[in-house]
Amino acid sequence: MGKVSDVVYPELRTTQKLSSDGSNFIIWKLKFAFVLTDHQFPHLISPSPADPTWDDQSPDALRLILRSLDENLRNEFRENHTPASIMEALLSRFSPTLKRFPAINLRRYMSCRMDPDTEINRHIFRMRAIAKELEYGAGIKIPDDVQATFLLNSLPEEWGKDVERLLRDLDGREEDLSFVNFSRRLRTLRDVKQLNNYIDSEKKRKRANGVCSSCGEQGHYMSDCPDQGSPKQEDFSVSFGPFGVPISEPTVTEIWYPDLKTNYRIGYNGPNSFTTWKLEISDVLEDIGVDYVLKEPEPSDPADSGSEEDALRYKKWHADDFTCRHLILGTMEDDVFLSFYDYPTAKSLMAAVEAFFNSASAAQKLVRLKRYMSHYMSDETPTMNHLRDTDVLLSKLRSSGMDIPSEMRSVVLMNSLPGSWDQIASALEMKLSTDKENGWSYDNVWKEVRDAGQFKELLEKNQADDSVSHDNAIDGRKNKRVLRGKCYSCGRSGHYQSHCPIS
Repeated sequence: MGKVSDVVYPELRTTQKLSSDGSNFIIWKLKFAFVLTDHQFPHLISPSPADPTWDDQSPDALRLILRSLDENLRNEFRENHTPASIMEALLSRFSPTLKRFPAINLRRYMSCRMDPDTEINRHIFRMRAIAKELEYGAGIKIPDDVQATFLLNSLPEEWGKDVERLLRDLDGREEDLSFVNFSRRLRTLRDVKQLNNYIDSEKKRKRANGVCSSCGEQGHYMSDCPDQGSPKQEDFSVSFGPFGVPISEPTVTEIWYPDLKTNYRIGYNGPNSFTTWKLEISDVLEDIGVDYVLKEPEPSDPADSGSEEDALRYKKWHADDFTCRHLILGTMEDDVFLSFYDYPTAKSLMAAVEAFFNSASAAQKLVRLKRYMSHYMSDETPTMNHLRDTDVLLSKLRSSGMDIPSEMRSVVLMNSLPGSWDQIASALEMKLSTDKENGWSYDNVWKEVRDAGQFKELLEKNQADDSVSHDNAIDGRKNKRVLRGKCYSCGRSGHYQSHCPIS
């Protein structure tokens, strides 16, 4: 594998090149700092004419910078410039602009309003990102309680009663009036709204008889679909050279990280599956060799009194922590990236991400439980599809902190089978009740349902094939009758004009 940064921030060479108007300068600068460090050019992050490396003509550094610029900037700096002079010119051009004209972003922040149809997390991260742009670009840090109040002020009229209840509930409490607390409470209000909507929809219908418009299967609506928001298929493409031969054996990072930047990217509501994201990012961090910084404490600064070994260990830990932070940040949407960027260590960053996206409110837990309990299998649904969808719903419950007992999961699975399974289900329950070793354990029930379903589907397929063969045999006998006349097309005997090979 090449450099880690080439996998983490490939967008700097494609969709997120530095624009000549400087509109994306902050996000470009924060990401490009990791690229320069990873490519052993950290001195270019803040270059100075007094630096001995100022006149360095490194073609690798020059190419690295130029390919991250849009066409106008690339043409401007292509000739007669050193890497350090280009970086210094870019910083001198765009950094003062942000400091000289903070009113633009301040007005944008103060006038930011949430559209009634906008998801609350998207709005929260937009407000947070603008505040961070002001902090990183203009040096204006908006106090946390002020951000929290502006967040409430930006909500639409439809949220008026909810905000009123929230403020009344907070009155007199010692809870911090922080942006994090306010955003958490707003997400809880959203979850309560979703719960009420779910209950209302359940009152209007019983079991769904139609076809889900998301996955195409019967037995549920799109709003309850376990596949909703999940990728239909995952692309683990490998780079191939001439004649279809792989250029090199892909590493774990090259396989999983593109998936983390697409299918499981941390958007406004987190990744599609936080459990899958956590597993994949853990594999990537282990593959790179930086996962230890999430477990081991930061080593103390050896200063002048420490040994050379301690100094090297201290330096390596901080370098690996820097890499680990950006591997996590690289899986985020830009607004989410800016919101989480200032966590100083990878461990604190991971804890903040988990606290925000992997902590479900009581209302959200109740919605997930209701969807799990009311998930039924239709006659047309393949058994393995139903088992997969059930496990997806269970996974979402576990990620909410709910661990359903094994036997209870087994009963829910048996209850979800359709009426055509009545005889099979009765036989299965008798078998499970007499199984002294495994009994009603979920793994055992899951396997029994799988085996019974696959056997049932095989029998139905064979019966359908036999029926087709029988019909074909009858048609064949009908076609064997002797044709006494001649074909009207060619004049030969033995076939009709409709079957004539000449006509």
